[in-house]
Amino acid sequence: MRRLQLVSAFIVVISCLAYYIIKSSSTRMAALRLVKESNLKLDLQKKHAIVVGGTSGIGRGIAERLARAKCSITIVGRESGRSKIVLDELNKIVSENNAEQQKVNFVKCDCFLLKNVNKCVDSILEDTKEKGIDYLVMSQGMATIQGFTPSKEEGLDQKLTLHVWSRATFATRLLQSLKMSKDPRIITVLSAGVHSSYKHYETDFELSRGNYSIKNAADAAGFYNDVLVEKLAEENKELTVMHACPGFVATNWGTEMPSVLRWMVRGIQVRSVYYP
Repeated sequence: MRRLQLVSAFIVVISCLAYYIIKSSSTRMAALRLVKESNLKLDLQKKHAIVVGGTSGIGRGIAERLARAKCSITIVGRESGRSKIVLDELNKIVSENNAEQQKVNFVKCDCFLLKNVNKCVDSILEDTKEKGIDYLVMSQGMATIQGFTPSKEEGLDQKLTLHVWSRATFATRLLQSLKMSKDPRIITVLSAGVHSSYKHYETDFELSRGNYSIKNAADAAGFYNDVLVEKLAEENKELTVMHACPGFVATNWGTEMPSVLRWMVRGIQVRSVYYP
């Protein structure tokens, strides 16, 4: 009798959990469907977006969606076979749109070094000095388990340079071009809402004095991005600024990780895509 009661209780609990998962998943899918339907109505003709990290992953997805909405795109990234594929795809979308003023450009930049970032910004400012830009999207990054890895030229950690220092440089230096727009927006895609604060920011701001770890690097990057967008929004009332974390999505994120970790990530991605 006791065993029968336990089995019955177990079945009830499992049934409730299954109902909750299916119900919540259905609700989220319905909300996602509404968002997609709304996005299809977007018309961004005469708008211009800079997408840093637009040759892969979320950056590429954002660039393609903006292009379908007839927005002109400047991709910033490392030149490679992958960048050529992305540019070909974007130009194909532009051709299908048949929008006369829509353009696709590519600016080569290895964001591991700030001197490269500054050179890239100089080029963008020169190209946009008459019309400005409307959107700045930053998704450049890397997922590794390496320790503190400073560049020989500048002494800054590679991961933090991609996730923080390069983003701050793009955002602050491109402000003058963004302010020429009637609706300027900046989005940095990283870890909003999922990271902790970095406790040693006053004594080890660059994580170069012994406090570097995978967790601290991740927390510092997210924390610093939070501070960056809050300060930009506070000082530039006409600017819309966002730090976003889309979670695990169907991209090639984690390719730099060891095989075991990479396949674990792929499993989480499958779960997130098919059961959002």
